[in-house]
Amino acid sequence: MDYKYILPLGLVLFFLSFRPSGAFASEEFDQADIRVGVDIGGGNVKSSVNGNNENDSALYLGFRVLYRADPNYLIGLELSGWTLGSGNLWDPSKGEAISQVFFVTQYYPKVDSGLFLKAGGGYASYWSNQPGESGRKSGSGFTLGGGYDYSIQNDWTLTPFVSFGIAKFDRDDRNGWALGVGLSNNF
Repeated sequence: MDYKYILPLGLVLFFLSFRPSGAFASEEFDQADIRVGVDIGGGNVKSSVNGNNENDSALYLGFRVLYRADPNYLIGLELSGWTLGSGNLWDPSKGEAISQVFFVTQYYPKVDSGLFLKAGGGYASYWSNQPGESGRKSGSGFTLGGGYDYSIQNDWTLTPFVSFGIAKFDRDDRNGWALGVGLSNNF
């Protein structure tokens, strides 16, 4: 069993089990101008390096700052990535990750609903400390996804989400999906 998926799924269940009654009603959907949040999840990253394919389970982590440009659109910046192998201070040959800096747009088909679709793109980087693969590669990438915002308090939003992303480097393509939960503060 892969334990990387337990934390994000446990967080979703924890927050959903302690919700106040009526807190998820669509009429309480928060239309805040600025939203700052953190996302955590688990997923899978498929690597295609020089024709060799490999699948790895990964921990997904993201930070975002979004601005309501229109009643149906939030736009902003997302810093996110996947941890493919944890680093080790005593063993410098360990550690591998993908990081991204994306401009993103979230589209809400119905203004009074929390349901949204997300798209974005920008800079991607890959680093590895493994022998023969050491170093950092830069490239570009994009993301597609969706989720649902639940107002859990006056200024807080809980967001289960699914996300898919592709990052391209020299002869090195990586794509991954993540299932997780986000927590945002609305200003």
